[in-house]
Amino acid sequence: MNFEKADKLTPYNPGTGECAIRLDANESCFSTPERIRDKIVRAVKEAAFNRYPDPLATKVCKAFATAYGVDPAFVTAGNGSDELISIIINTFVSKGQKVLMAEPDFSMYHFYCALAECEPVVLQKGDDLSLSVDQLLAVAVREKPAMIIFSNPCNPTGQGISRKEAMRIVKSVDCLVVIDEAYMDFWDESLIGDPQVVGSQSTGSQIVSSLPENLIVLRTCSKMGFAALRLGFAVAPAKLTGYLRAAKSPYNVNALTQAAGAAVLGEQGWLRETAAKTVALKNSLEESLGEIQAQHPRAIHVFETHTNFTLVRSAKAARIAAMLFDAGISVRFLPENLLRITSGTQAENKALIA
Repeated sequence: MNFEKADKLTPYNPGTGECAIRLDANESCFSTPERIRDKIVRAVKEAAFNRYPDPLATKVCKAFATAYGVDPAFVTAGNGSDELISIIINTFVSKGQKVLMAEPDFSMYHFYCALAECEPVVLQKGDDLSLSVDQLLAVAVREKPAMIIFSNPCNPTGQGISRKEAMRIVKSVDCLVVIDEAYMDFWDESLIGDPQVVGSQSTGSQIVSSLPENLIVLRTCSKMGFAALRLGFAVAPAKLTGYLRAAKSPYNVNALTQAAGAAVLGEQGWLRETAAKTVALKNSLEESLGEIQAQHPRAIHVFETHTNFTLVRSAKAARIAAMLFDAGISVRFLPENLLRITSGTQAENKALIA
């Protein structure tokens, strides 16, 4: 039997997960309050365990739409945004067609391209790890991809481009553009509105209706403190939403996740407060790392980020990661001598700096 296609696959490495202090997976360091846990339990207890879940995840999509100021008719739920990435690539890109992406970026874009047997076209980012919109557009003109996909802010660099620059990409190309906003809860450059204006008419269906017909925006609950749910969303105009709903499996988001997700998304006050605390902790961590950089400027370089993690470059990155692991602290070691460090609690960050 020939398994040539499968033989080429490399499974995603989620990291170590064996340490007392885990700063390697970009999870939230805040546990869920008992009040919200009780709310989730009540919602889950009402689920009809003997029935298949709502195939359109209507209630949780409505909760997401209300929270982020979009029309629920343009929202598709997924088993994490990872599933949605896989669906999008397999639905809109045919075998042999090109997908334009940048590196470094989320490694699963390459993985799903390999499964779909499409051709990745890679724009290598510069030394500062920023995404050059002009260079990306130049490659798009030359290569004529079927799709462009990138994360904003970027995982793993933490860098981002403005809402204006993101829209410049979308409006300048004749292909589908997928913008993965997994970390946008920690920044304010989203293309789908601001959660602080929940229910405002000016950020409701008018915004989604005005999105270009070649744009899909992805969001997730994983970074806001609910990674266990595996719940993501795609926001897109009506035609693309119709395609996504037709392509996904009928019951892709289970009823328990739908119930818990709807309960969680109704807690926007707590979610916004937690996001603000996370950003403050991350900024403090960056400042502390910056002090080390000031003392040893040739040893490490700290990047400013728009996410819940920071990024460090060092020729000794592998050695530092191993040393931290031996001390019970896991961080993410990446190619090109990079360390991606999720912000933990104040005590966890203090332990890392020490």
